Amino acid sequence: MTTLKRNEIRSSLKTKGFVENNKKDHFYYYLKDKDGMDIGIRTKMSRGSKYREICEPLIHEMARQIKIDKNQFINLIKCPLTKNKYYEILEDKGLM
Repeated sequence: MTTLKRNEIRSSLKTKGFVENNKKDHFYYYLKDKDGMDIGIRTKMSRGSKYREICEPLIHEMARQIKIDKNQFINLIKCPLTKNKYYEILEDKGLM
């Protein structure tokens, strides 16, 4: 079963164009387009101490929320999928 470290997800999403908003219970991420506009693609992740690693069902849900599949999400976090390639995927889907 695949797991990703929460800090790795946080760091990668921020470098890929997402803006992080810290709330009491969750980290919220909002995607900005190339011009800095919020385009309505969002996800969130728990701040709870027991969630230092994110497991497969949550990875799948976060991927769905940001409009890519689970494998693309893992590649987005691990960096083979660049910010520009992610934006291209969204453009091909008519989301940007």
